[in-house]
Amino acid sequence: MASTGAVLLHTTDLFAKEPFSSPSISKTDIRTKLFGKQVEISGRVFDGSGKNPLQNVKIEFWHLSPNSEKIGHKGSLLTDTQGRYILKSDYPSKEMGKHTTIHFRVSRENKELVTELKFSDFGAYITDKHWESHQNLEDNLLFPQLEKSLYKTKINFNISINQ
Repeated sequence: MASTGAVLLHTTDLFAKEPFSSPSISKTDIRTKLFGKQVEISGRVFDGSGKNPLQNVKIEFWHLSPNSEKIGHKGSLLTDTQGRYILKSDYPSKEMGKHTTIHFRVSRENKELVTELKFSDFGAYITDKHWESHQNLEDNLLFPQLEKSLYKTKINFNISINQ
């Protein structure tokens, strides 16, 4: 089953829980177990035009640990020469009444942005804040795409950042 997240969700200041004090450790696979419900997020980071992929962009990410109200899953990575990234994690918990969310901080040189990806069993969604700051991406790159199987959720999530 594949779906595209064309819904814009309003967001508030959800980044107050940002857990990083020393984000220098590179970790792209933050799974704590090999079996069970998992999520794999991949995508590309583009420049401000939304057309040119950027290499060596630092992406930090964090989310609630499974069956927990605490942020225990976090990692960071650098994009490859084609601006690609991939992260693997246990399926996150969610706050009561909200979508499952993974937070991202993307930085390159002196530019930085913070955004989030929200998803459920029915699709992946961007927030209104993400839509406003990434409109330079073409629609096929702007909206996340979700594939779901019994134990694995795969989401393609692209980001743009001004140089």
